[in-house]
Amino acid sequence: MQTLDFFENRSNLNQVVDEAVKALEKGHVLVYPTDTVYGIGCDATRKKPLERIKQIKKIEQNRGFSVIVKDLKMAKKYAQINDDQARVLLKILPGPFTLLFKAQKDKLPAEVIGNQAKIGIRIADYDLTEAIVGKFNKPIVSTSVNDTGEKPETWGVEIIEKYKNQNFKPDLIIDAGKLGGRSIGNDLKFKKNNQEPRASTVIDLSESAYRVVRAGGLDSTQILDLLSGLRS
Repeated sequence: MQTLDFFENRSNLNQVVDEAVKALEKGHVLVYPTDTVYGIGCDATRKKPLERIKQIKKIEQNRGFSVIVKDLKMAKKYAQINDDQARVLLKILPGPFTLLFKAQKDKLPAEVIGNQAKIGIRIADYDLTEAIVGKFNKPIVSTSVNDTGEKPETWGVEIIEKYKNQNFKPDLIIDAGKLGGRSIGNDLKFKKNNQEPRASTVIDLSESAYRVVRAGGLDSTQILDLLSGLRS
């Protein structure tokens, strides 16, 4: 297991991006920082590393994964996105949201799509993550670093310690220290009040009635405001 520090001043951004892309091209599993919590991922188009992520996270059921893409064009390659859905995506991404769409089922392994034939799309508002997926030019699996039922990880050093003596572990951990909360969305800004960062807010856009599947860092009032904003 390799570890790599991502400096606070971003001076080694290009080096870290190069190492991450090399790992993805080799079919490795890596832990990386995002605008929410640390993610664990791999090349979303390859089956073998997906199976390794399931072992690492102790996932048994075929629930599918979300993926990080670089832009709307890449998202449309793997998800069925109409004009109204594209408008919503551009309104709140990049940011700490996962948007669910019906999947383009012939484009990704069944392990990514899961039983519901949907795909979660993320565009993270984080310079390193954006640079990695931009250079790799393929979707990257995005699932939080935690065993099933446990809370997601926000400290790089704790993740390194977590996997040190485990049988199933990632190949590369990018340590960016402690991740902090951010405001949400491009033009839908909700302050997080310096609370502990949480996993992304998941919104299902696959049906005509949009619904929030997971609140993430939002409270009930913010969710109502969000849904109202998406429909306007």
